[in-house]
Amino acid sequence: MEKRYEKKVLEKGTTIYGDHTNPPIPEGYWYCRGKWNNGYTIRKGFLDEFIWVPIGALEKNGVFKGKLEKFGRRPNLDKPFDESGYYEENSQELEEQFEMIKKYGGIYISRYVISKDVSGRAQSQRREIPWVNISIDKAREVIKETFETEKVGAGVVTASLYDSILELLIELGVKTTDEIVKDSSNWGNFAELPYVKDSKPKLEMTGMHPEYDVIGIADLAGNVGELTLESNTFTKTKATVRGGGYGHCGDYANVDFRSQVSPSGHSAVGFRAVLLVK
Repeated sequence: MEKRYEKKVLEKGTTIYGDHTNPPIPEGYWYCRGKWNNGYTIRKGFLDEFIWVPIGALEKNGVFKGKLEKFGRRPNLDKPFDESGYYEENSQELEEQFEMIKKYGGIYISRYVISKDVSGRAQSQRREIPWVNISIDKAREVIKETFETEKVGAGVVTASLYDSILELLIELGVKTTDEIVKDSSNWGNFAELPYVKDSKPKLEMTGMHPEYDVIGIADLAGNVGELTLESNTFTKTKATVRGGGYGHCGDYANVDFRSQVSPSGHSAVGFRAVLLVK
């Protein structure tokens, strides 16, 4: 890993976070483009891209394991946690993501929804069909098989990370609160009602609309919903879908929207990978 200074900054709350303006570069990756707060991108080889998410830049706190932290779950605008039926259990991914954020002030997420190559390995690349119809356990497995090394950890997105990203978009002025919790139609591949001839909603390849990118992350709203590691009282599974797919309307299945998914996945639900610098 490239040598970086370890400046520590005391923030409001209970945790000291590392310097989020100085992203670490994992072994086997190289800097590609962007600034720490606007699409800082690293690559593995020449194709797989990951985006820096500067959690330490947040001002508002979420809830992490019952404590107020910048990294943490945030309730929907109109529905508190205790009424939603969704809850976050402790997990290895949650602990590992929190430890990286404490150390470095941020974390890496795949720029694109994960797709698979001809050999069945995971990839974070543009102009590929999203990998759908997959369980959270299988998603975890293929991510680790592809991206995890002795120096780099890998996992699935937790509820705390997903919510922290949405709050970051608001605080950086990238999106308004309404564009996240009410209507995300203007920055994603969503259905439009009523349907007109030759305009039925359809799944698109990854990264086809650069104008929808937020801090470098492609297709966060629309196209496919995204699996997160969050339990719910409805299906009794440790998987919750965030956002909506190409068959939904953005004023219903906005990017903050939570829903259940069958254990085997769904044809309009994909997933992303998270990188951890050890």
